[in-house]
Amino acid sequence: MQESEEIRAVMMRYYEAISNADLEAMKRMFSRQDGVLLIGTDPNEWWPGYDKVVEIWQAQFEAMGSGFPVKSTGLHALSAGNVGWAADRPIFVFPDGTEMPFRITTVLHKEPDGWKVVMSHASFGVSNEESLGQELPT
Repeated sequence: MQESEEIRAVMMRYYEAISNADLEAMKRMFSRQDGVLLIGTDPNEWWPGYDKVVEIWQAQFEAMGSGFPVKSTGLHALSAGNVGWAADRPIFVFPDGTEMPFRITTVLHKEPDGWKVVMSHASFGVSNEESLGQELPT
């Protein structure tokens, strides 16, 4: 595996599309192949399939009235052959200036027309004590 500037560029475009509520860019970013999956931060946010992914991005952009501005804080972008992956701890920046850190992992596949997202998972970090009721080594 190796660091990948191509994957880094795709992820920065992904963040830009989210930030600008750019549904057309989002449509181009996701693979249309079977198995595409988007997992959001809410326990009910589990969306399989390209059509569902596009539908939910549209609905969420409409519900927010805009995009969700995203700032990267340390993107790791790697690839091996036609598979790439990225991990980051970006920050959502809300209209009132509130910032909310989250975590994201994304898997990409190199297709004839470029790198496409096949799976993306965002989450809010919760302490072991909060989620499991006890401290664990971290």
